[in-house]
Amino acid sequence: MLFWRSYAENRFNEWYYPRCCGLQSVSKWKVFWYGFTEYQLSQKIVQVAAGLPESFVQTRPDVKDEPDLSRPSTWTESKPTSGGSSDGKPSTATTNQDIVFKALEAI
Repeated sequence: MLFWRSYAENRFNEWYYPRCCGLQSVSKWKVFWYGFTEYQLSQKIVQVAAGLPESFVQTRPDVKDEPDLSRPSTWTESKPTSGGSSDGKPSTATTNQDIVFKALEAI
């Protein structure tokens, strides 16, 4: 089972359409899924995906519309911690992954 969301106006949605098993538009999002066809599950997934906080900054002054592939990206991906911070204390950071897992546990 896989699901993802994209802004409704995202130009890459055309690429997602033939690759998903289903999709639903919710507010400013298109929620896509792959690997299941059950209606009730898809509605719960849409609810979870639409309720997640935004993952990326919408506009950045240093990023153009088209990516500059001649230089390395300055974006870094958040990596979940494995139980603690570098000082040995438990991490209290909540990642989008944590939010998704908690929401899916309720399904």
